[in-house]
Amino acid sequence: MIDLALIRSDPDAVRRALARRGITPRADEILSLDQGRRATQTQADALRAEQKNASKEFAKLDPAERAARQAELAKLSDTIKTLAAEHDDIDARIRELLLATPNLPHESVPDGAGDDDNAEVRRVGEPRV
Repeated sequence: MIDLALIRSDPDAVRRALARRGITPRADEILSLDQGRRATQTQADALRAEQKNASKEFAKLDPAERAARQAELAKLSDTIKTLAAEHDDIDARIRELLLATPNLPHESVPDGAGDDDNAEVRRVGEPRV
């Protein structure tokens, strides 16, 4: 499995290496999903911080204000749960794409999609008939 950090740091090299193997690179799709996942995570973290601060203030409120604030906190909690589920879905899709992406070939490997494109360097022993 290719490291996501490698795709983030040098997506062009990943595209070129996969193209050498005759594989359509999906680096753009992975990067797009990663960007969405990061945005979702940032948004969820900000809402969790807001929820934490609101929960601290909740104890200081008088009973009349608590009822209104409780509804807001419940809505905030639902939003956080929705974002967490969305984050998990995106994360699963990224993992699926990364698992389906083959390793990058070394520079010394000849270009080609299969064994027929490889050059025989040496043969050891007699081939079986």
